[in-house]
Amino acid sequence: MTGKEFEKAFRELQTKYFSENKEAETAFKRIRRGAGLQSDVYAITKALGETAERALIETLGDAEIIDIDVFVNYVIENVLTSNYSVSAAFADVVQKGMNEAAGTGLEVKAVALKKSRIDTAKEQFKTVTNTAGIVTTTNGTIATTLQRGLDDFIKANGDVLEGAGLEPVYERIWDGVTGTHDTKHTDYCNTLAGVYKKSQVPRRFYERHERCNCMFNIYPDGKTRERLTVLRKGEKDVNNELWISQQPKSNSRKAVLRRRREQYGAEEARKMLNEEWKGGLNGLAERHFT
Repeated sequence: MTGKEFEKAFRELQTKYFSENKEAETAFKRIRRGAGLQSDVYAITKALGETAERALIETLGDAEIIDIDVFVNYVIENVLTSNYSVSAAFADVVQKGMNEAAGTGLEVKAVALKKSRIDTAKEQFKTVTNTAGIVTTTNGTIATTLQRGLDDFIKANGDVLEGAGLEPVYERIWDGVTGTHDTKHTDYCNTLAGVYKKSQVPRRFYERHERCNCMFNIYPDGKTRERLTVLRKGEKDVNNELWISQQPKSNSRKAVLRRRREQYGAEEARKMLNEEWKGGLNGLAERHFT
């Protein structure tokens, strides 16, 4: 199998597996509607990582990799970093929306996948000699590295909010799934899960073990958290009356929708907004998965 054949087969498989992930699809739709939270970004990130691992294993099969360094570099540069850029773009959209909902006017701090994260992933890949076992359900290098990269994003934007004099609220969500945890890790994650103000954040708040499925949310303030939680429970559509009525009268996407609705009518306003977001996010997916 040539390099180009390998890449084509891998991309086709990852696209297929990703499109079959219902949790990621639901999260994708929430973000498109403007109702996403960082936990939705983690759902997409997890799906990107896990489907990449599955596609790599299936594509490799019994093929022999002559130069392990070349293969590891390919995975890092063309799989891990490109998947992270997709996740980071979603995270950027979500945090901007949350900042607008809180009326902060703050820009999101973009964070690249740290060199230390990449170097660690490289070392983890190199320790595996069996090509089909480079990524396995018990290793999870790609998924865990992607999640840790988003943890860096959360921390960086928490610093931005605190630096502006706000009191952001931090949330760690444990999925309650014990299948990827031994007893020690189940207790570990369950203990750290919760909602905290800055002064209450546990020292080990951002720590995660391998294959850890915990997710993080960051809210500019407590009221934003309460408002977004209520809206997500009741929201069915981007044109939902409750959702629109709750948005601040600022230059946000929601306020734009309100103004367009008054000017063009509900149906036309919805079409316009959907077309704008469809092109942006679908284009993003196409760049990475085709």
